[in-house]
Amino acid sequence: MSRTLHDSMAADLAAFFAVNEFAREYTLSRGGNETSGVAAVTVNRQYQRPDGAGGFTTIDAVDFDLPASSYVIQGVETLPAQGDRFASDGRVWEAMNVNGRRCYEPDEDDLILRVHCKLVIDG
Repeated sequence: MSRTLHDSMAADLAAFFAVNEFAREYTLSRGGNETSGVAAVTVNRQYQRPDGAGGFTTIDAVDFDLPASSYVIQGVETLPAQGDRFASDGRVWEAMNVNGRRCYEPDEDDLILRVHCKLVIDG
């Protein structure tokens, strides 16, 4: 049986997001529900938010990139929501909306999610 392009890309993503020098493991949580062992690649970003006085405020953020299929809460694949949390080694990042947009961006094939987060616990 031949694989579709989508199947091939999904298989390649599993290899890319395997925990290694690029991806790390995090615990994903929403409310009291947690999913451990979620692999994500992170990148530091800065976003500009209008400050209401004609200027902008810079927001330091960390974007978590991960396969959409691994965004699982209570055993169900779901989409990110503002307030979801990623945790590792005593540090916690919380998903946040950016400039009136939702807290995540999917890629054009809906295989990868980029979740915009802010550091809320630096422990």
